[in-house]
Amino acid sequence: MPAPKVYETLDSGAADAVAMNMGERISFKLNEVAKNVYEMPGGFYRGSFSVIMSQETFDSLPEDVQQKLDSEVFGETASRMMGAVWDQSDVDAREATEAAGDNKIVTASEEDQARFAEMAAKVRDKVIAELDEAGVDGQAAYEMMREEMAKASQ
Repeated sequence: MPAPKVYETLDSGAADAVAMNMGERISFKLNEVAKNVYEMPGGFYRGSFSVIMSQETFDSLPEDVQQKLDSEVFGETASRMMGAVWDQSDVDAREATEAAGDNKIVTASEEDQARFAEMAAKVRDKVIAELDEAGVDGQAAYEMMREEMAKASQ
């Protein structure tokens, strides 16, 4: 279901649970209708998001603005900025959830964490193999991504 429909879907009882990042608890007011959080240390997923501008819109901007966007905003700069915003939204939402007297956060058991790690390893191995087949060193790409994520969380 689209994220904006989550509140009414949970409130109506049409769904018992959803998988969303913690930060969405604030923006979608989930503390009102989803009183329990099941937390997997390290997260269930790492999402990829895009901010997209049409070529037509980009071309309509003054040349100096286009150059600034290309040299100072697009790419890694914007990715790191947006990542920091999303990380902070998770912190804020966790605090709001903890402050709500009728909400509860349950951390996955060690057994559940181990089972999830097994499933995640299968997915990771499959993606690395697909990258290798496409001519990319999948293991090197994975290790670089882990290093960058570790730097970002320091």
